[in-house]
Amino acid sequence: LTDQFLPDRGASITITAGHAIELAKRGHQIEVLTRMPHYPERRVPSAYRGKALVDEQQAGLRVIRLWSSINWRFGFLPRVGYNISFPLTAFLGFRQLGQPDMVVVYLGPLLTAFPALMLSWFRRSAFVVYLADMWLDEAIARGRVPTRSLRSLLKRFERFVMSRADRVIVVSQNMRETLVAWGIDPGKIVLIHGGVDTREFVPSTQEKSALRRALDLEVLQD
Repeated sequence: LTDQFLPDRGASITITAGHAIELAKRGHQIEVLTRMPHYPERRVPSAYRGKALVDEQQAGLRVIRLWSSINWRFGFLPRVGYNISFPLTAFLGFRQLGQPDMVVVYLGPLLTAFPALMLSWFRRSAFVVYLADMWLDEAIARGRVPTRSLRSLLKRFERFVMSRADRVIVVSQNMRETLVAWGIDPGKIVLIHGGVDTREFVPSTQEKSALRRALDLEVLQD
């Protein structure tokens, strides 16, 4: 489960899609449950507009897309609508899914973990959280969680989700130490640093270095 997926564009989307596509290439059957495309334009393409559910194939993956509120740019209430609508409509996609061996949620907005946790319970599947950012801490720091009681409630839910996960994948040692300080079992926290696909990103060639010089860009490697 993920809030955003291809053809949306962004760093987290690239990571999520990259993992899913690579696993599919290695013979795993991957199903993606997500929103309709909308990011970063904050606009749903016409091919998806007005539909409650779209079941399609993309890059060798089965992608199930669900309607959700998209307008989150202005104000607290629209953002709340954005953050809670997909966790609610995600339940409508459960019947479309096969029997998963593992449910992986890419956080994202914290509440996306709720339907993922429910799906793992209903289907008796392993539950894995991929945590690339401390989203809730960022939201609190930016003043997007306005009341102390709401902050406390979300913090408790965050720790509950991590405690219920069979594995929590983090991308930094600092995140691992934070979860351990919360009382999460260190044995189920897996540290996997971010990486680069060296088949796509390779050291600069002489021609690329010449282009960097022509554009007055710093040359890191000849």
